[in-house]
Amino acid sequence: MSSEGEGLLRIDLPDVPYGRYRVLLSYYSMPQGAAFSLWQRQKRISPWTSTTSAGEELLEFVPMGHLDVTDQISTLTIRTRPDASGRRFQFNRLVLERIEP
Repeated sequence: MSSEGEGLLRIDLPDVPYGRYRVLLSYYSMPQGAAFSLWQRQKRISPWTSTTSAGEELLEFVPMGHLDVTDQISTLTIRTRPDASGRRFQFNRLVLERIEP
């Protein structure tokens, strides 16, 4: 997924079994990077994170927070907003790691 400026991407998780998950995200940092955060409905589950850096680099499996998948809540949203020096966000992979109760 790649985004310019403010935006959001809602990811439906209909086949993910109910439970609690640790969210890991692989994304690119770059000179024209934006900021992003992860949300579950109106609840922010990660801090706003800048993707601005001197050069382009893939950051692999960065822990972003926890997600609860239930019968009523089975989505994750990535929100983006311009950062001080850029408006571009690009992620590579989303991994959900089940946390046993």
